[in-house]
Amino acid sequence: MSIELHQAAHEAMSNEGAEQASAYFAPDIVYTDEARGLTMKDKAETTGWLTEWKTAFSDARVADATYLEAGDWTIARFTARGTNDGPFGELPPTGKELATPFCELLRWSDGKCVEGAIYYDTTTMMVQLGHMPPP
Repeated sequence: MSIELHQAAHEAMSNEGAEQASAYFAPDIVYTDEARGLTMKDKAETTGWLTEWKTAFSDARVADATYLEAGDWTIARFTARGTNDGPFGELPPTGKELATPFCELLRWSDGKCVEGAIYYDTTTMMVQLGHMPPP
């Protein structure tokens, strides 16, 4: 059952945006962006984090996703795709396409995501976006 919630949150982010995706978050969600060392401690912070992604990649979408359920946790392995048409933090837009593998874990309670973490390779992203040469 939680797999459908995870999929729906991804569809909302891909097709509508951060505010719509945040409808699946509990008010006190704790969500960690492991690659950047950021932990958001409530729904507003997590929605803001998603908004930054949608600002940097207005066509951001989850592609080729595989979902697994493990008790009250779901795991999604997917490719994050989008065109960098807005600033990404302090980095200027490059107009380049992003296609980077991600892994996301979400814990669910009463139909809402209460905890999550996302893992991805920042070097791959920076190379794809043209901010650094390949290692």
